[in-house]
Amino acid sequence: MDIHRLQIPGPRGNKKFGDKCTQSIECGFGGSICDSLSRTCICNASVPVTNHLDKCGTLIQTSYTPERYIDPTMIGILVAMFLMFITICVVLRLFSK
Repeated sequence: MDIHRLQIPGPRGNKKFGDKCTQSIECGFGGSICDSLSRTCICNASVPVTNHLDKCGTLIQTSYTPERYIDPTMIGILVAMFLMFITICVVLRLFSK
């Protein structure tokens, strides 16, 4: 089992994301390493997503498909407006002569 992906606490330090460090063992959350250039705790390349505090993980891909919803009340209102339009046209035609 991969201890970093399960977020099981191990024998690590207590530093959070972005804290200064000298060794990776000081970073106290799974998937973290101590960057050799900036000397801060960052997420490993295999788990690049973070909450910028104490967790690293992978990006979850979801697909969004909006459902097409037709409100029955709106259809009723449109039919009623159409019938009123026809009625008004007929009445105006009768009184125009």
